[in-house]
Amino acid sequence: MFKKIIIIAAVFMPSLMNGQNIEYDSLGIDSTSTLNKFEIAYFDSLFVSEKYDFHNKKIAFIIGEERLWAETLITKDKFFSLFKKPNSIYGRGLYILNEIEKKDSGGYDAVIIAQCKAYNPKDLVSILNGTKKKNK
Repeated sequence: MFKKIIIIAAVFMPSLMNGQNIEYDSLGIDSTSTLNKFEIAYFDSLFVSEKYDFHNKKIAFIIGEERLWAETLITKDKFFSLFKKPNSIYGRGLYILNEIEKKDSGGYDAVIIAQCKAYNPKDLVSILNGTKKKNK
């Protein structure tokens, strides 16, 4: 009886995460900056405490490049090819842009950051609008 309960819990665990079923095969299927319902569920489960509404938002993805000591803007499909499982992302964060930053960034609402221990909001905006110079 106890083994059956554990197996049932293990099978249904993904659907118990934040009350949403995350279909990993449906993540990162395109490079648009808007999210599909499965990507929204994925980020809702990662950023529970932020309580951010990802619906109809333009989202940017930035990863830190340790070997370059720089951050790079990547596409959504590239992000998910690298970080499909929640445990594979370290140093992750969600930065919600204010109205001025949104305008200066080219209309992005938020930035999802991975493999970056610290970031400067001014640097994020300059990465998004293409004015930040990479360190060599």
